[in-house]
Amino acid sequence: MSAKKTSIFFIICLFLLGGCSTRQVINTLTPPMGYHVHSNIPFEPKNDLRLDVYVPDGAVRAPVIVFFYSRRWERGDKREVKFVGQALSAKGFVVIIPDGRHFPTVGFRQILSDRARAVVWAHRFAKAYGGSARKLLLMGFDSGAYDAAMLAMDPHWMQKAGGNIGWIKGMIGISGPYDLLPITAPDLRALFAPEDQYPSTQPINWATGDNPPMLLIASKADQVVSIKNTDELFDRVKAARGPVEKIIYSDLSHDMTLDVLSAPLRGRADILADVARFVRRVTHSP
Repeated sequence: MSAKKTSIFFIICLFLLGGCSTRQVINTLTPPMGYHVHSNIPFEPKNDLRLDVYVPDGAVRAPVIVFFYSRRWERGDKREVKFVGQALSAKGFVVIIPDGRHFPTVGFRQILSDRARAVVWAHRFAKAYGGSARKLLLMGFDSGAYDAAMLAMDPHWMQKAGGNIGWIKGMIGISGPYDLLPITAPDLRALFAPEDQYPSTQPINWATGDNPPMLLIASKADQVVSIKNTDELFDRVKAARGPVEKIIYSDLSHDMTLDVLSAPLRGRADILADVARFVRRVTHSP
């Protein structure tokens, strides 16, 4: 192990011994330079929903990534993923991370409506933050990846929010649950109710081939969200002749598939580079 990696390892250990969570440690060690953050901007005043915008220094007509973070639709705070905003903005992308409502306060329809409104806001105000509305992508982790997939595949959600699915130039899903059928867990049955509409709530059933380019990333070692979700969505979209690719890692835990975007853990895997290459290709950005 190099001296730099050894020192980072010991710093992380000290934080964890002090009672900090892994994400707290990662965010504490996130570099503060090269970007600036506009925090807590209202985008849906009715429900007091706010978002953070990470802007790389000197951004002009940069790709814009709206990143959705959620854990089983029950929790998730934009402040937990500061390191994602830093990582992607360091690659030259404007990053928008919105908060949203959670289950059981609301069901999946309200959750997706919140997400769609954040995308409409991003499209409207991209230029004001150095981004380009013509280079808009969605990205998500865990249930946030499900949200990104549904918005990119089912045109209903963007239309209902006053937007257009055609705005979305690409979708990136990390360790997402795209095929929960048959739905047996009581909380998920309530989240996606009514039962007769379960099939229409699953991204795999919206694989018509008309989707924007998709990058699906997962790990064989994920013990939280089965890799079959990524495999099956990839197979469905491919069969429908839609643009999709997948990258499978072998030894990353569920959380680590996102945490490796952070500066302290970036040496564990190339996911940040994978994402950056995809974004540049689909937006034709240098």
